[in-house]
Amino acid sequence: FRDPADGRAWIFFTGSLPQARSLYNGVIGAAVAHAGDGTRIGNAGFDLQPAIVSADGLCNELERPHMLVHAGRYYLFWSSQKSVFAPDGPQGPTALYGMVGDGVTGPFTPLNGTGLVLTNPAQEPRQAYCWQVLDTQEDSFAVVSFIDHWGLAGRDTAADAALDRAQFGGTLAPVQRIAIEGAQTRLIGPGLLP
Repeated sequence: FRDPADGRAWIFFTGSLPQARSLYNGVIGAAVAHAGDGTRIGNAGFDLQPAIVSADGLCNELERPHMLVHAGRYYLFWSSQKSVFAPDGPQGPTALYGMVGDGVTGPFTPLNGTGLVLTNPAQEPRQAYCWQVLDTQEDSFAVVSFIDHWGLAGRDTAADAALDRAQFGGTLAPVQRIAIEGAQTRLIGPGLLP
């Protein structure tokens, strides 16, 4: 991600919080193009920064973090799966989640009050995964994902290896479109890539 405010390049990654209070301790880490301070990451020319989002005690995976800027605000998105939420805390579906802030490192506010942006239908909770919001520079944003396990109709792939193989999609899912206004998002519907 290149910050339009100063042109600096950032890398976002998922990790686990050191000295966490819980086994459910996912974080979104960040590194910024080297400017001579911070913890250098090898010879890559980036300085490690403090985690910008921590889900300690809530969730163990904040996968595929990515950011875009819209209307002067910074939108951070990630994917997570239902199975990685702490059993004794708030539960979330397999979904695209996001937050909004005034800069690359926040502070961030959960989109839609909970962070939930886009999920699968209740009757097919695993049909898509790995969402990414594309910065299409339009009034709405294309969201791409891949087909995970489709057409399960309540069947459990963990109990049936043949079903797991037969119902795995492993290819691009239909593109969706969302609108973003402040800290609110809404599904517009299917759309084409620009």
